[in-house]
Amino acid sequence: MSATYQVRMFEAECRHCRRGFPIPLLNDFTYGEFILHGERGGVFGYLSAFTCPLFKDIHSRLLTIAGCQEFTSAESARFQEILACCADELDGQPLGLPSVCPFCRSQNLNYHDRRPLNDDLIRVVTFIGFESLSDKAKMEKLSDLWQQ
Repeated sequence: MSATYQVRMFEAECRHCRRGFPIPLLNDFTYGEFILHGERGGVFGYLSAFTCPLFKDIHSRLLTIAGCQEFTSAESARFQEILACCADELDGQPLGLPSVCPFCRSQNLNYHDRRPLNDDLIRVVTFIGFESLSDKAKMEKLSDLWQQ
């Protein structure tokens, strides 16, 4: 059984199709924690920089690939996107950072009114597929993702 994390679900509305659906949001003051979203919507994963065993490894490898000692804020956002790409799929969906409408796949969502719905459990993200790669394959994958 996979690990889970309790989050507060809020009502979101798609600005494209105008349908409502639940979406998990973290506290505004949360640092080093992320909600990853399935590319087709409706699937969510939790990632903590502090407990994820590959966070530092992927960060270090990408610094080497980028040829720097520290990321700019734009590069830091890119790092987070790449980290999501390296995570294992959930329910057959690759993960990413943007929230997605599960009905029309739009990323144009409104959840700023933040009407809380309930607390729910979402799965903690894993990296079993990435971990199984050879060192060379990890670097090639990260390099390809960095160049995109």
